[in-house]
Amino acid sequence: MIEFDERPSFNLETKTVIINDKEVRYLESQGIHSTHNPLVMIPGWPVSAHSLKPLMQELGEDVKCYALNLPGFGGSETDYGTNHSFSYYAKFLGQFHERIVGSEKVNLLGYSTGGVLGIVYDNEFQNALDKLIVFSSPYNGIEYYQQASEKGIRYFSLFVLLKRYRPLTRLLNNRLVIGRIVETVINDIYSGGYPGLFHTGGRFTKELIEESSKFNVKAVIDLAADLSGHDFSDKAKRVRAPTLVIAAENDEVVTPDMVRPLSELIPGSQYVLILGADHSVGLAEPDKMARLIVEFLRGQE
Repeated sequence: MIEFDERPSFNLETKTVIINDKEVRYLESQGIHSTHNPLVMIPGWPVSAHSLKPLMQELGEDVKCYALNLPGFGGSETDYGTNHSFSYYAKFLGQFHERIVGSEKVNLLGYSTGGVLGIVYDNEFQNALDKLIVFSSPYNGIEYYQQASEKGIRYFSLFVLLKRYRPLTRLLNNRLVIGRIVETVINDIYSGGYPGLFHTGGRFTKELIEESSKFNVKAVIDLAADLSGHDFSDKAKRVRAPTLVIAAENDEVVTPDMVRPLSELIPGSQYVLILGADHSVGLAEPDKMARLIVEFLRGQE
């Protein structure tokens, strides 16, 4: 396995755009050889778009990518009074789409909770997507919250519970506290499967923690609570875009048993299981996911 810091670096730019009077941060790759519609990439909760850099670099110049930090995540600004639900983020994604890409359709990759947003977006914005790719997405939030609690995925359960205790939200909106929370999440999800890659002294891990720590606590709480209270199965049944559903064999964060039924709900979708991989495959072994993405965008099965 090639260490992330040793991989060749393609031209990835960090950019900002003003939407609804708020500064939004995103990463953009040139994709100068791309023959596909642009690929908008949504990271999983609660990490930043920085988590998608390995995948963007693996896709290189073949696919033009935009990796988006949603409002309240990765340094993108938000209002404290906003209800950061999937419906809210779908409307925001529509504004980002129109502002950055225009009327052209886009492909969308949703990593984990980002895939749930992709499903909601396709429901609320007809003909916006050319193709949809969802990886390990907990579309049935009610079931996922129950399993997360049973499995001891403490950080998710904690944020759901904090929704009921709003006074604590402002107290937790402290950079030192947030940094510690993000470090715990990243260590829980990634270090177990790839200790050599995600050791705490690694440059990429440090950058990932730093960038992901730039979140608004209320946004993280709101989105976790919205997921835990909804089953998005009905929306999955109404997805119109051709869809690729990906699961990882050893994923303990969102297990294949939770992902496969999603492919049965989405009309005409394809399902792929990446053998020997876990929830961090897009970061640790991005070549495996990049190959599936490129083949799907080319229309190969």
